[in-house]
Amino acid sequence: MFLRPFALGLLSHLAAIGLLFAGLLIPPSKLTHTQLALSFLPPIWACHIYSWSVGLGALAGVQVLWATELLLFQNPREKFQVIHHQPPPPSPPLKPTGESTSNSNKESEKDDKPKHVRKESYPTDFRSRLQWVFKLHISMRYIGWDTGSPSPSLPIPNNSISRNGRKESRLRWLLNNMLLAGLCFLLIDATNAYQHLDLYFQIETPIDSAFPLPLSALLYRYASGFLPPPRLVRILVLGMQQYAVFTLINRVLAILHVSLGGLGIFGEWWGGVDSWPMLMGSPAVVWGSGLRGFWGRFWHQLFRDLFMSPAKALINVLGVKPKSLPAYGIKIVIAFFISGVLHAASLPRNMYRVSPLRYASFFWIQGVCVLLEVMVEQMLGDRQLKQRAWWKRYGAGIIRLLWTVVVLYVTVPVVADELTRVLRVMGLKPTVLLPMPLLRYSKMDRVFLREIIR
Repeated sequence: MFLRPFALGLLSHLAAIGLLFAGLLIPPSKLTHTQLALSFLPPIWACHIYSWSVGLGALAGVQVLWATELLLFQNPREKFQVIHHQPPPPSPPLKPTGESTSNSNKESEKDDKPKHVRKESYPTDFRSRLQWVFKLHISMRYIGWDTGSPSPSLPIPNNSISRNGRKESRLRWLLNNMLLAGLCFLLIDATNAYQHLDLYFQIETPIDSAFPLPLSALLYRYASGFLPPPRLVRILVLGMQQYAVFTLINRVLAILHVSLGGLGIFGEWWGGVDSWPMLMGSPAVVWGSGLRGFWGRFWHQLFRDLFMSPAKALINVLGVKPKSLPAYGIKIVIAFFISGVLHAASLPRNMYRVSPLRYASFFWIQGVCVLLEVMVEQMLGDRQLKQRAWWKRYGAGIIRLLWTVVVLYVTVPVVADELTRVLRVMGLKPTVLLPMPLLRYSKMDRVFLREIIR
C-alpha cells in the first residue's frame, strides 16, 4: 500500500528530526564539528525540502533552521552547558557580635551564590547524553543554557522576581499565572465572538469597509457614543487574539510543569519558576525603542537565534564590526527576510486568491521600517537623546509611539487580509464558549446576536 505524499512528507520530517538527534549524540571524539555538519546537514536539508514541497512548509522551515543553527553556526557539544539551579546550602551559625555576624553573612552570601548554579557540559555517559541532547533539542530560546557566546542574545527577563525585588514563591507564581491564563482565555473568547459579528471576518470585504448597522449600533452604544474606525478595531481584534493565544499556550505549559516541579516529579530545569519566563513582552518597550522594540522585545522571540545566526555568520565573513550600523542593518535585513519566507510557508498552498508573497511582504516592510528608524536615531544621536531634558525624552517617546502605530496601522491589513481569507476559504469559524455579557441588551441586539452567532 502506497503512502500519500503528505504522509511521506511527515515521515521525512520525522526522519530529519531523528537525524539531528542522532548526530548530536555522537561525541566530538568520533566526529568533529565540521565532519558532523558535512555528514548530517545534507540529508536533513533533503528531508525537509521534500517535506516543504508536500505542504509542511512552516514546520520544515523551522526545523531546517534549527538543524543548521546547531550543526553549522553553533558548536553545542563543545561549548554549551546546561544550567542547573540547586538549593542554597544551610547558613552558617551566627556569631555573638553583631558586626562580625553581618560581615560573615555578607561573605557567605558572596561565596554561596556561585554554588547555587551547576553547569553540565556534554556528558560522556550515553544515558546522560540522551537527556542532555533532548533538552537541547527543545530549547530554541536557550532558556537554561550557557551557550558560551561572548555576545549573548537578548536577556530573558526573570518573571519570578516580584516588584519588591524578592523572589516570588511557587504558589504565588502559580496563582498569578492561572489568573493570567484565565484572562487570556476570556480575551480569546471575546475576540472570537466579535468575529461572528463583523462581516469582514465572514465575507470578502476591505478592512476599511463600514460596520454592519447592528454592529455599529452596538459599538456606538457601548463605547459611550464614540464609533472607532473599522480598520483600527479589526487590527486590535486580530492583534489581541494573537497575543492571547501565544500567551495562553505558554502559560498553560508553564503552569503544568511548575506544578509538577512543586510536587517533586520534575526537577528545577523542567519545573522551576525561572525556567518559564513570559513568551510575550510588555508593550511599554515601544515608548523607548519604537518599532524595533515592538518586534525585538514585545513580540515573541521564539526564533530570534535562528534568524540572527545566519546574519552573524555573514558579518564575520565580511569582516564588519559587530556593533556597527552596517552590522545591525545586515541583521535586520536577514532576520525579517527569513521571517517573511517562514510565515509565507505557513499558508496553505494553491489556495484561491491567497498570496504567500503578499503575506511575506508584510514582514519585509517591517524590516525596512525598522532599519529606517535605526538610521534616523543614529543620525539624531540616540544615546545623547536619553541624557537630555525630560521633556525632550517624553517627546521622543511620543514620536516613537506614533511612528509604531502609524506603521502597523498602514501595514497590518496586508497580513490581516490573507489570514481572514484563508479562514473563510477553509470554512473555519471561531468557537465561542461563553455568552457575551451585554448588560444593556435591547430587543434588536438579541435578535441580531442570535442570528449572526448561529
